[in-house]
Amino acid sequence: GLCALNSGTDIHLNTRVLSLENGKESVLCRVRKGDELKTYSSKLVVIATGVSFNLQESLGMGRPKKILKGIQVETDLPEIDKLKMYWGNQYSKGFFGWAIPLLNGKARIGVMSEQNPVGGLRNILKQLNLTNGINSSEYMLKRRGISFGRIGKTVFNRVIAVGEAAGLVKTTTGGGIYYGLISADIASGVIKRSYNGSDFNLNKILIYEKLLKDRFSKELKFGEVFNKFYSGLSDSEINDLFDAAKNDDLLSFISDRGKFDWHKDAVINILKSPNLRRVLLKGVIKQGSKFAVGSYLRT
Repeated sequence: GLCALNSGTDIHLNTRVLSLENGKESVLCRVRKGDELKTYSSKLVVIATGVSFNLQESLGMGRPKKILKGIQVETDLPEIDKLKMYWGNQYSKGFFGWAIPLLNGKARIGVMSEQNPVGGLRNILKQLNLTNGINSSEYMLKRRGISFGRIGKTVFNRVIAVGEAAGLVKTTTGGGIYYGLISADIASGVIKRSYNGSDFNLNKILIYEKLLKDRFSKELKFGEVFNKFYSGLSDSEINDLFDAAKNDDLLSFISDRGKFDWHKDAVINILKSPNLRRVLLKGVIKQGSKFAVGSYLRT
């Protein structure tokens, strides 16, 4: 924010964009600031609204394939000293739960799920011997949606969507900060070239869509395919996966060669491990998705 201010940017706080109207030479932004309605005209608009898609849908840019449900509490929990992860349908449908130690004996405990995450959070709190209800005044409770899958169009005439507003969130873990920074960097380069040529129309900024596809498409698609497969597993099959990973010493592989923000190549190599493949094959046959998973194993 400070860098933007020093560069001459005007920042309007407590202001909500109500609509965007695309014209030949500009975009009209209708906003509400307090009780006052105003309209601004801009040569180009960047949508960086996070998990909010009203503006994108109004322009025909679409929305993500689905919105995941996240819930998290922050509370005193001095006895936890390292990250805990919770897998299985009793905690989350399709994803996972967590307990993260913070400073001063506090912890963040949460769940990301395709379904209502409240039950999963309650089960984690029970595991941690925290028996108060999730709405207890002892907890700092937060809920939010999480994008899953890129929106149909990340550019429109004189409009660019970045970060989670473009659906650029890791389809394996739900993390979005790093992908948001990369998309913002790509967008800034495209916008700079448009300013230099004084041309902001679709044919000049469409390169942004291609650059995003080159950078993220395979990574996001792989995560979607693997998540669809994982979501169909029972708790016992998930336990079998972790047993197989332990037998194949995959934790050492992940520690040595895994990349924190790029998961496709690491996961493909992991899927080639013998014990894990046997467990996966059972799930593939059960779900009838042999072609989809097999095609990624062969890449």
